[in-house]
Amino acid sequence: MNITDTRVRSILIAGVLSLSSYSAQGNSFYSFGDSLTDNGISVREFGAAIGNAPGRYPGADGKFTNGSTWAEVLPGLSGLAFSDTNGYAIGGAKSGYTGFDDALVGAPTGFLTQIEKFSSDVVSGKKSLSKNDLIGIWIGTNDIFDDASLAALDTYVSNIETGIRTLQALGAHNFVLIGSDDVSLLTDPSLAADPALEALSISAKTFNQQLLALNISNVNIYYFDVLNLLKNTVSDPAKYGFTHITSLDNCEANQCDTLSLAQQNTYLMKDSIHYTDRFERLIASYIANIINARNTLSVQSTMVGSAGNHFLQPLISRYDLRGIDIEARNQASPWTVFINGGVANGADHSQMPGPGLDPGKDTFKNNAISIGVDYRLSSEWTLGAALNYSDIESRQASKGGSNTALQMGQAAVMASFAAQGTFINMGLAYGAGQFDISRAGVFDNLAASPDANVLSAAVRAGQWFRFESVELAPVVGLDYWRSRISGYTEQGDSLLRMGVRGQQYEQLNASLGGQIGKRVNSHGVSVESLLRLTAEQALTDSHRTLESYQRNAPNFNIKTPVNGANERPFGRLSAQVDIHLPSGWGLNLNAMGTFGNQQDDRSIMAGFSYDL
Repeated sequence: MNITDTRVRSILIAGVLSLSSYSAQGNSFYSFGDSLTDNGISVREFGAAIGNAPGRYPGADGKFTNGSTWAEVLPGLSGLAFSDTNGYAIGGAKSGYTGFDDALVGAPTGFLTQIEKFSSDVVSGKKSLSKNDLIGIWIGTNDIFDDASLAALDTYVSNIETGIRTLQALGAHNFVLIGSDDVSLLTDPSLAADPALEALSISAKTFNQQLLALNISNVNIYYFDVLNLLKNTVSDPAKYGFTHITSLDNCEANQCDTLSLAQQNTYLMKDSIHYTDRFERLIASYIANIINARNTLSVQSTMVGSAGNHFLQPLISRYDLRGIDIEARNQASPWTVFINGGVANGADHSQMPGPGLDPGKDTFKNNAISIGVDYRLSSEWTLGAALNYSDIESRQASKGGSNTALQMGQAAVMASFAAQGTFINMGLAYGAGQFDISRAGVFDNLAASPDANVLSAAVRAGQWFRFESVELAPVVGLDYWRSRISGYTEQGDSLLRMGVRGQQYEQLNASLGGQIGKRVNSHGVSVESLLRLTAEQALTDSHRTLESYQRNAPNFNIKTPVNGANERPFGRLSAQVDIHLPSGWGLNLNAMGTFGNQQDDRSIMAGFSYDL
């Protein structure tokens, strides 16, 4: 921004933050702009030229704040690499090729000049740029100070669009775009009606509206509304840790440079123009929260699919032993009722390449109960139906403290055919439920409650062969689920609210393996046991794209790719034991676990049955 004008900037207390730092994933952050983003380039590349100029306020390190700029703080909150030379912003820059301090440094310093320099560094190999890197842009304030006419705003916005498109052509895909603030918010109340300030205020708001109307396809733009953050800070300074708010009541005017950083940070303004370290950190924390919010998304579809899979699989597994000595257990009634309950632990290993996206897995726990009935239609056919309630929860402590819970009810129909050792078991289920999603904001949580449904189907077939005292069977199977989640908008801090468009994800797995089973009858008690080992392979593409947006910037559609972790074969080991008593009561136990290819699903179900 123009360091000769009066303005305002502010902060964040580290203890207030609920965001956690993410481990770097090899993605980098680059910043462009004016003195609000300048991390010391004026000293590194131009010596003390700007610092020695009258009315200029950079410190000995060349920064225009009393600590770190937002551009230095953000990378650590979003797992991005950043070095001093990744900062191309310079004090006094305007959106075009020039800046207020060109004569001082003997070179053009504008935003488009910064873009040209970075482009040259990329082409020469001095810097690298990948699709998953993040570009930060905060520019336009000096333009508005220089010419606040509404007619000039088109040029400023056009310059920014040119810069973004130039970087896009180099390979950039993810951008942070910060709007302008409103200078009138920080002036003495007696000056609020000043026509010049009013013109600046109108221009700043119009400039932001034009930024939000940008239409650049195939890029992700994370917009940050610094104007409204400033409004919120001025209206409730204590919440944000400030006691000195106006541009005249700034840190330097009160000679606070000898105080501790914490004491300096009670001021919103470092000088009459620039923000203190606290407000810079506050900006970074809000932006990081906006970016990192996408971490809460990929697990949702997996949770819905898991609910269907962990309901249907134990149901058809109940029939797997029917092909062994089908008449060995004397069942007087064709009707059997059953109830099963248990717990399943699962994980979503999907990878979402991009800034702020934590590669760690999301684990979840599914507590479920099922009740149902079987009807033995004939010696060959058994039909069944069941109801289920599942309560699934994923706590993502490493991803900003989010909590995703799902309550779902399901219904299923099953059928089993068994004759001469051949068996075919199948089931179809449908469920509907609702999420309860909560994620940490900068100060307060954000929440959403989208609807969800799942369609599940499974079929397993095999042929039993007697081998001494046990039965062996090769088995083949198909498992399918399709999850749908309604679009939703978070409730909470208006600066952070994320909108998510409807999601659909389906998965089809094929399995091949074998099982060993045995039935023992003694004194009217029948004990059936089975152990099955299968190799499974996904037949559907596990890649998908999640679409979201910021509620205050709906024109900027954020597309987040999700790369599934189930492209390679994995193993599944299942075991079950059924005990049938002469009274008609039965006890059943079913356990399952997956292994290999990052698979770690585990479940155990236990229950009772009764022959009517």
